[in-house]
Amino acid sequence: MPVKGLIDRKELLRREGAVLLLALGLLALAAALIASGLTVEPSRGKIAPAPWIFVAIQGLLLIFTPLLAGVFLPLFAVCLLSVLPFLPSKKHRLAKSLGIGIVAFWVLATLAFRVWFYWS
Repeated sequence: MPVKGLIDRKELLRREGAVLLLALGLLALAAALIASGLTVEPSRGKIAPAPWIFVAIQGLLLIFTPLLAGVFLPLFAVCLLSVLPFLPSKKHRLAKSLGIGIVAFWVLATLAFRVWFYWS
């Protein structure tokens, strides 16, 4: 029996899907219209410093191929983090440890590459 004031799962998914598509469309529009703000021309051979949140990816791009470092490694990390809530409760400690490990790795990589870029 439906509870008054609550929506069913199908309606919730439909609404969230519509909002997701709208947000992605606005993000794509903003990315197309707003300048990126790069300060160094790529032809000069210098590394343009990235904002702190992207410094880990920029550091990985120096080590690995762009496809691996810019697409597959971040996608793998996001997929691992998104699977964590669906693990069975028996594996709760493993899920918590894995999530903390992924976030800790990303933070440490960001800090390490930031220090490396600062000193080089």
